[in-house]
Amino acid sequence: MKKIFTRYADKNAKWSPVQKSLSVVVFMSATLMSASALAADRQADDWKGWYASGTIGPAGLDDGKDSEDGLAISGAVGKRFSGPFRGELNISYQESDDDKGDDIYAFGLLVNGYYDFSIDSKLTPFVGLGFGPVFTGKEKKNDDEEDTDLGFNFIAGASYFFSETLDIIGQYRYLNTSGLVDEVHALEVGLRFNF
Repeated sequence: MKKIFTRYADKNAKWSPVQKSLSVVVFMSATLMSASALAADRQADDWKGWYASGTIGPAGLDDGKDSEDGLAISGAVGKRFSGPFRGELNISYQESDDDKGDDIYAFGLLVNGYYDFSIDSKLTPFVGLGFGPVFTGKEKKNDDEEDTDLGFNFIAGASYFFSETLDIIGQYRYLNTSGLVDEVHALEVGLRFNF
């Protein structure tokens, strides 16, 4: 996982948590811009039901010994299917510092399925479940540890209809993995762009 954030100029240099978070934000922005450009090149009927979203918020990372406060960032591209069902490909990154000053992180690439509850309102509650590989690690002063495992996440939240092309979302996400980070609890807010 460390290779993803490695500086080309110095392979031994370490990025700060802020630099890593900014890297993920840049990646998410590029993903959303690419999705917007692709949507503009398609006919409305062909692209109906597609969306891109991004969220950010506080998170608690548990490594099996301690639970540390940190930051969670995620981005997704998905499609609405018939009825209340939709699916998406989600990329998430969670990071924190433990009491020893070491960085712990979890980077997930998951496929999520959602069910939206229609309540005849601008507010739409939803629940979701997803599975996929999760890369976890601890960046220590003298040694780094990395692991890759199958993880799953559960999501519950609600979206608010702002316009035909924009929803405001708030959600709780629970990520479980048997890696160096056992579980993550995150409260996130963000935007969903509908095409």
